[in-house]
Amino acid sequence: MIYIISAVAGLVYGALMGGLKYIALWRKIIIAGPNEEITAKTIYIRMPIDYGINVMTFVILFLVRNIILPLDFAVTAIAAAVSLSLIGRFFSIRKVFDKISAETGAEEKTND
Repeated sequence: MIYIISAVAGLVYGALMGGLKYIALWRKIIIAGPNEEITAKTIYIRMPIDYGINVMTFVILFLVRNIILPLDFAVTAIAAAVSLSLIGRFFSIRKVFDKISAETGAEEKTND
């Protein structure tokens, strides 16, 4: 039972940190309109910060591993890593799908 609780706690923690990372770093870029220019410098500045947030996520998890609940650290860390990764991919894929649906909608209007 401790493994299930640890996995759920890790998934929630990773999703929370991934969501906060998205809001803090990538939201402005992801929701940029077609007229807004995104420079390479903007991306290059955010990438090391992104990695730093990932590292700090696991440092915090390591430091509080026995304070909050005596969870299984390995299971919690793996679940947090999976969740952190999936949240990042979700927001990237969402942007691609939004762009595809906008292009499809524009094509349908021109075909009518």
